[in-house]
Amino acid sequence: MVGVVFAYGQTGSGKTHTMNGLMDGMIPLLFGEGREVRFSYFEALGATVSDCLVTQQASAKGVQV
Repeated sequence: MVGVVFAYGQTGSGKTHTMNGLMDGMIPLLFGEGREVRFSYFEALGATVSDCLVTQQASAKGVQV
């Protein structure tokens, strides 16, 4: 099973808060069923994409257009 959640909107509108709440609520449900679960959590800001699950990034990856 594959699922995608895309949050788009104005800065400060609560996207990060919503995504964190979704992850907090879904993780126990998914792991409770004994499934193997992998998460990716990225932020795209302008031409920069950052991995939000990495605590320290060497550098963000630029998007080529």
